[in-house]
Amino acid sequence: MNFNIDIFKNIGKGLISLTGQLEYNANVLERVSITEPESTNEAEKITSEKYDINEEEKYISKIAPKTTVAQFKENVTTKQALVFTDKEGNILNDNDILGTGMKVKVGETLEYTLIVIRDIDGDGEITINDLAQMKLVIIGLFEIE
Repeated sequence: MNFNIDIFKNIGKGLISLTGQLEYNANVLERVSITEPESTNEAEKITSEKYDINEEEKYISKIAPKTTVAQFKENVTTKQALVFTDKEGNILNDNDILGTGMKVKVGETLEYTLIVIRDIDGDGEITINDLAQMKLVIIGLFEIE
């Protein structure tokens, strides 16, 4: 009697294949092999033809005002999970608008600060507050971090 068992298990970083075989005749033989995927650690990186990504200083700029998380995701390429947080660390949903100072985490280790065009106060829109703060910057009474 011959039995072949194939088991596939997702271990978080990739799919692992376990194969076992049990043969029954006069003797009992057992054989198990474990095969890991070729690459369990995809490169943590993000690219975009629409946004500027500064790898040295870890920021992403040229994001249009009123851009949602879903719209941003459509314009970047990565093999990693993206997690967006506001300035207080709250996780954003796909319908939330991105603002200057918010963060995107790419995979386990990369994190970028987002910069929305002309959004000084971080609400993701160009409002009178942004214009007033810009004026204060120009006359030297306010400094942008």
